[in-house]
Amino acid sequence: MGSTTIQFYLFIFQVSWSAIARQNVYWWVTRIAKKINALYIHQHLFRHTHVSLLAEAGVPLPVITERLGHASTKITEEIYLHITKTTKENYLHKFNRIVENL
Repeated sequence: MGSTTIQFYLFIFQVSWSAIARQNVYWWVTRIAKKINALYIHQHLFRHTHVSLLAEAGVPLPVITERLGHASTKITEEIYLHITKTTKENYLHKFNRIVENL
């Protein structure tokens, strides 16, 4: 990762909300959305994306839950774990390999 990418990652995923005003994040995301002609981008979408990417990378659910500050893995699983296209494709490939070996 380049320096800018690392800084962006730290800004989005590791900076505590107490360190920056939510309005500043909203303003920043809104500006980006306008520049790329996106109809709707909300800063909370980054949290969902981050969780999906962690799950796709194989990070265990309890680790993701702790990172989000949830009391239970059930909350994380029900609200944040979205099945990504890559995850679907990986399981389809696994299933096809099993069927081919029958």
